[in-house]
Amino acid sequence: MKKIRVTLPDYIIQTINHDIVDFGFNLNNFYNRLFSIYAEKKKEIHFLPQSKNNSIMQFNLNKENEDIYMSTLRIYNIQVEAEFFRKILYDYTDMPKFKRELTVFQKTAKELEKAMSKKRKIEIKFKGEIRIIEPYFIEQSGGESRNYIHAYCEKNGEYRNFRLSKVKVIRVLDIKQDKYNEDYLEKIKINFDPFLSFGKEIKVKLSPEGKKHYDLIITNRPKIKEYEGDIYTFYCSDENAKIYFPHFYDEAEILEPKELREWFINKIENMKKKYVEIFSSYRKRTNDIIYI
Repeated sequence: MKKIRVTLPDYIIQTINHDIVDFGFNLNNFYNRLFSIYAEKKKEIHFLPQSKNNSIMQFNLNKENEDIYMSTLRIYNIQVEAEFFRKILYDYTDMPKFKRELTVFQKTAKELEKAMSKKRKIEIKFKGEIRIIEPYFIEQSGGESRNYIHAYCEKNGEYRNFRLSKVKVIRVLDIKQDKYNEDYLEKIKINFDPFLSFGKEIKVKLSPEGKKHYDLIITNRPKIKEYEGDIYTFYCSDENAKIYFPHFYDEAEILEPKELREWFINKIENMKKKYVEIFSSYRKRTNDIIYI
């Protein structure tokens, strides 16, 4: 088995390791996938940034890649193997996150594009379950960090977003889409967010510090529809609010809808209960200490 060793700046390795975890790979599978993608094309990178903090990246080529490895070196007249892999990894990490995801999952993206262009349903595996969906478009989240497939899911009977890296296309079916709604899809695409907040609203009371938090915390940040004084109306689904507003602690108060407010109240009460129990236990232990 061919072993590859390359010295890389630590920030490059950290970026790749984060992607490995986020995309659901192990180290060998990830690097082999990158090699198989880049082995089909020659990438010219004339400047490789230097770094004082470097580490060694190491992986083993699988049997399939090992068979084409030597021919790749010969075809592209590669003299220094480590330099070839360095160029691959610099090129990869130089892209924004959503493009890296599209690169790694390009086969999945192509199969989806085929189904979308022909307006066909597809069979997928998502979180261990087989589903039939109608894919309509692939869109990036607001921070351009992830790719989502907007589709109609027959299992749930509703329109949903599926994370690209979590989907495995089993096959494109010879069945025409029947839930395609051009007006709806156009509105969703223009107002896209991973939580499908379009048409959903919540009301939140923000303190002055809470408004500062909103300006600073951009990940999953909902859009403001309107505000009056310290009362803000956001275009925001319950799922988005449950992820975004806990960061605010007591600087944000959910006012509406009632069910969402009650969800936050229950979470806060449960958290308070746990902290009180921990504090009581700690105080009991310290009181039991005999000082001499």
